[in-house]
Amino acid sequence: MTPEEYFSGLIQSGTEYHEAMRATRMYFPHWNPAPAQPQYPVTGVQTSPYQQVQQPAQSYIQQSQPVAQYYQQPTQYISKKPERTFYAPLITLGLVVLLMFTPFLTFQHDELSNSEEEEVCELLYSSIQYGASGDDFEIDDLDTVNCPMNGFSSTFYSIETIADLDTDQFTDDTSGSDSDSEGDVESEEAMFGISLIMLFLAPIIYLLLSILALVSVGLKKYPTLVGALQLIYVILFLVFSSMGVIGDGDFELSAGGNFAGIGMYLIGFASIGYFIRK
Repeated sequence: MTPEEYFSGLIQSGTEYHEAMRATRMYFPHWNPAPAQPQYPVTGVQTSPYQQVQQPAQSYIQQSQPVAQYYQQPTQYISKKPERTFYAPLITLGLVVLLMFTPFLTFQHDELSNSEEEEVCELLYSSIQYGASGDDFEIDDLDTVNCPMNGFSSTFYSIETIADLDTDQFTDDTSGSDSDSEGDVESEEAMFGISLIMLFLAPIIYLLLSILALVSVGLKKYPTLVGALQLIYVILFLVFSSMGVIGDGDFELSAGGNFAGIGMYLIGFASIGYFIRK
């Protein structure tokens, strides 16, 4: 076998050119290849050693391009909706519960002393409760009513009075009266009656509105409507009370000035806290 045939066989078997030269010279030390590198048929894809050295650099560029694109992308921030808090409505609810212990139904007049006001208050509210039932009573037989009454005791008093209310006496009175008798009722007396009824219903309405406010907070909603209704109620009471002053110049009475306690106004205007969204 000639050196050329041995060298050609190595090249055809896939041996690189320099390796084939070194192996051929081991067996044929005196062999020298031709000056021009012959072109030998290659069965597979041949890659020069220089191309193999350059491949890592190409792969590095291909891998680094997505990284550069990643850092060039703008940062996107997702805005989180602020969580609702209900500190103000809950504080207002607690304040309403505390203010229910303040006087609601009372009686006070500048011309009476404190002891006289207490006696008139007990006698007056006992008479109202017995008179609403339509039963005949004497002053000595009246059960004493603790006066003044706070919001909770006023609630029980109002519920008991309304439950014992005899509606037949109103129908009997209106059936026997003529149309002229209705015209004789002054507007001040009518407004006084309306404001007095609103005063009796106030503790019940305040408690119901407080329950609605608590339910609204439980549903993650601000009790703005509840606050508006409570504020409107106390303002209407003040308007009707100011228009319903009865009596002569020496002794005048009004539901707001003589019968309503401080709790009626404090709880009514405390509803402003329901409008605070914190």
